Amino acid sequence: MDSLSIDKRARSSLDLAKLSRQRMAWLRTNMHIEEVYDILETIGHGSMGEVTVVAKKKQHQEQQHQQQGERRLYACKSVRTIRMTPKELDEFFNEIDVLRELLHPNIIQMFEIYATKNKVWIVTELCKGGNLGEYARRATQQDQPLSEEAVALLIEQILRAVTYMHRHSICHRDLKFENIMILDETDNNNNAASIVVKLIDFGLGSKFTKGSKMGRACGTVYTAAPEILLFRSTVGYTEKADIWSIGVVTYMLLTHGQYPFLKDREELHDRMKRDKLENAEYSFPVEIHVSADAQTFVSNCLKRYPGARWSAIKALTFLQEEWIPPLQQLQQQQSHTIASSNNADKKEISELPTDSNSNAELVQSIHDTTAATPAMGQKKRSRVRMETCMLNGISAYASTYGEFKKRVLLAMAYQMDKTSITKLRDLFFAIDTNNIGTLTVDELKGALDQMHADKHLSASTIEKMFKGIDVDGLGTIHYHEFLAALLESQGMLTEERLADAFERIDSEGKGYISKENLKSILGPDYNSKMVDKMIKEASNGKHDGKINYQDFLRVMAQKNDIDNNSFFRRRSIKGERNNGTNNGNL
Repeated sequence: MDSLSIDKRARSSLDLAKLSRQRMAWLRTNMHIEEVYDILETIGHGSMGEVTVVAKKKQHQEQQHQQQGERRLYACKSVRTIRMTPKELDEFFNEIDVLRELLHPNIIQMFEIYATKNKVWIVTELCKGGNLGEYARRATQQDQPLSEEAVALLIEQILRAVTYMHRHSICHRDLKFENIMILDETDNNNNAASIVVKLIDFGLGSKFTKGSKMGRACGTVYTAAPEILLFRSTVGYTEKADIWSIGVVTYMLLTHGQYPFLKDREELHDRMKRDKLENAEYSFPVEIHVSADAQTFVSNCLKRYPGARWSAIKALTFLQEEWIPPLQQLQQQQSHTIASSNNADKKEISELPTDSNSNAELVQSIHDTTAATPAMGQKKRSRVRMETCMLNGISAYASTYGEFKKRVLLAMAYQMDKTSITKLRDLFFAIDTNNIGTLTVDELKGALDQMHADKHLSASTIEKMFKGIDVDGLGTIHYHEFLAALLESQGMLTEERLADAFERIDSEGKGYISKENLKSILGPDYNSKMVDKMIKEASNGKHDGKINYQDFLRVMAQKNDIDNNSFFRRRSIKGERNNGTNNGNL
């Protein structure tokens, strides 16, 4: 396939029908990944390519350096397109299209796509903790198998992502342990409350229409629904196939790795096991305690007939309202009992004679045992509260920021490393009471009433605030729109992130932002009057239609704590951007 064909296929994701939020992932055609990134390590191989760990080269890293010289790491999936069949190429570019559409805290985020004549690279978040199966096995090997509460909290994140996907009419079709990743490395201390799960590999993802059936053979044997493995050619299947896969994953986590039906393709020839799959017949091992609520959850995911299975939203609601609360209540009771027992032990120890060597050894033994005891289950999810600075920041963003500054903040929210914004992610989920992965105006009203009752806002004020955050104008607030509205109030307008955002918008590396750049990021929101207004907002009275880097910093520094003069001095190394000496790659 020639470079023109690659370019045409890749740019299918960039037509003007795409929303601006779907155009944030940066496409660079006729450009090799190693012009911008260093390839540090290969972490996976496939028949058509590999997965590597990459970091931006030093000349591109200067605007986003981190303390002690650390570089931000990314995952890079590469595919040799010259060896791909048309079907395989369709699958690969389908993954790009799906990832451009899905922006959710529990779905892997794509940042850039590079394409040459024979190869395409996708740059995404790097998940350092391995896949969910590896995480569960490590815990079991360390004699700390996942508690039921840990399982429920992990499945909650998966269901949040799947509910969001199904809401946007996308079915994953290959949910399995290998496609559920842990974002950060973990100590496996059975603390699932601090773990972030990410769904990956959307090559088999498919758009669906409610009420219609899909028919393509796909998925993996051990998590594939019976209607896919056994009846696909005659009856087809729906998005409920994803729910079956979640039921299998949940069962295996609860039983420490046991398979409810089939293990691999060879077992498809075992008539007894095929019959059990066909009739959704399984049982929990008697030696492992599984609560009635957990069994109810799995049972309603593993219904034989897809129409009888729970939807993603119903499964998530049951998990949050029926399954998790009793587990957390039990965990609190156990923690209280352990604390009381430890206090009693300490009292007894204090009454022992201090001149006994044997008693001293006993004291040390008890202290060692207490220190080694892990926290029981997960910390109870505390009630999230919107701080005054957050509310003030959202209000300023919605009512006083110009269109240019908002678009820059959106680009920044999209590109930034999100591993350090746990508080904002938890706040987003706390407001999202409907569990659909986006926020409605009614949810925002309810949240402000509950989270900030000491500062009453009228319904009309909240509605205006909502419209100011909903930059796409679709009646919902997406995750990156929510983050963009809070970045400044949380002190996140750092020079590194601002430079990243400028680089993203100035996609040709000219050293200035042009009308064409703004048109590119606006997509269907583009109109000439809006662009002229944005140029005027940022160009400091100039009439050349260009926004250089210092103009950019000036408009972004307005009404925040950045000292323009010191900021410009620190960024003097970027001077070459503004005199047009950039090589055109960035």
